Amino acid sequence: MSGIRKHQLSPESRRAVTVAVLTVLMAQLPINAVSVSLTTIAADTGAATAGLQWVQSIYILAMSAAVLSAGVIAENIGRRTIMVGALWLMALGSVLGGLASLAGEGLAMPVLWLGQAFAGLGGGALLPTTLGTIAMAVPDPRQRGPYMALWGAGTTAGLAFGAVASGLILEFAPWGWIFVPTGLLAVVIALVTRRFLPAAPTSSPGLDVPGQLFAVLTVVGLIFGVIQGGAQGWFSVPALLGYLLFALFLGLFIHRERTAAAPLMDLRIFRNPGFAAAGVAAMMALFSVVGVGFLLALFLGQARQLSPLGIASYIAFIPGTAFFAAPLVGRFLGRMRADVALSLALLLAALGTLLIGRTDETSAHLDVVWRLMIFGVSIAAMFASVATVAVNSVPLRQTAMAGATNTVLRQTGGALGPAVIGSIYATRLADGAAEADAFSSALLVTTVLLVAAGVLVLVAGNRRAAT
Repeated sequence: MSGIRKHQLSPESRRAVTVAVLTVLMAQLPINAVSVSLTTIAADTGAATAGLQWVQSIYILAMSAAVLSAGVIAENIGRRTIMVGALWLMALGSVLGGLASLAGEGLAMPVLWLGQAFAGLGGGALLPTTLGTIAMAVPDPRQRGPYMALWGAGTTAGLAFGAVASGLILEFAPWGWIFVPTGLLAVVIALVTRRFLPAAPTSSPGLDVPGQLFAVLTVVGLIFGVIQGGAQGWFSVPALLGYLLFALFLGLFIHRERTAAAPLMDLRIFRNPGFAAAGVAAMMALFSVVGVGFLLALFLGQARQLSPLGIASYIAFIPGTAFFAAPLVGRFLGRMRADVALSLALLLAALGTLLIGRTDETSAHLDVVWRLMIFGVSIAAMFASVATVAVNSVPLRQTAMAGATNTVLRQTGGALGPAVIGSIYATRLADGAAEADAFSSALLVTTVLLVAAGVLVLVAGNRRAAT
């Protein structure tokens, strides 16, 4: 905060930064708000694990889709216009989420999925536009660091507040009310943004609509295949259809990006081993955060029969620890090479998931919490270093695209987390495993993936350092 005190902003710039931080906090609220509510939603609607996976994955998948194009669209029609439109989308999604609880057993889940999709599109569009808002409010890059740290703190604070707020609401009201805080905040911030945020200059960069569509359908196909694999068998017809759609649209996306005049992504950037490794790390960062939160909510609700507030009393420790650890972790990691820092963060996350997986329904609260806190520290470390590794691995002219692509990969990993981890959990349960064993198996797979990502980042970084 000392950096903020030394560099005094104008009242207009302070308002812009405040709006940006509150907005990104609000965009993260639904992730853990929904996680904490999953067992309540399942009990009310009769939804199976596959349906619950889509509730979580659709929001983050829609975020990923919006991140791809929101920055370019904002350059065309204005950042303030995009922010206000995105906030109204989040408000609409919240209204649909609330109405889903009144829709009856047959319609509740489709309406909830639709609401999550609208809210996710709004939330995803807010990520690049709020970053751009801070950049405009603090034009000197040397003075921007503390305000970017506030933006990052807003993301983890939103995850923590979402869990606690949802748990408290569900003590007194039906599950549809968990969407009210996000909806109200979206409306208030939209009105404030329209009134106080200055308009930014526009330009006319190209927009790759086919590339956007193919990218989204690629991830949808993969998630559909994984979820159906866990529900009906990995080689069932629906699962195979998902894999086929994934391969088809991935091929179309690659072809489009190679031939487009203004591609969504310059695929040549993936030839850089350092950037490719950072992309894998970015995917695993949010994959583990959202996936572990999803799995914890299911396990705590089903195996331990905890109330939503009881579930929140566990889950909130992950983003809460990340929030408070971020300043210390950032200073510590700043003393070492960025790729080494990221590798250590991934390995610490692997340790955290391994330790969490060794708990069961009889473990005491504190015995689980200290393990969650280790995982929370690793989240702060991963988020602090992954973008730095991605940007540092490419030439200066490619840094903007590298940052945007890394963000997209991170969000894609978040969408895959509940699908993959939830499917492993569901498959083990279907095979007759106890809930604690299924929980441990899903987290063990996550541990192995995190270790592999950590080793990959370290190897790529050492190769780059040697050249």
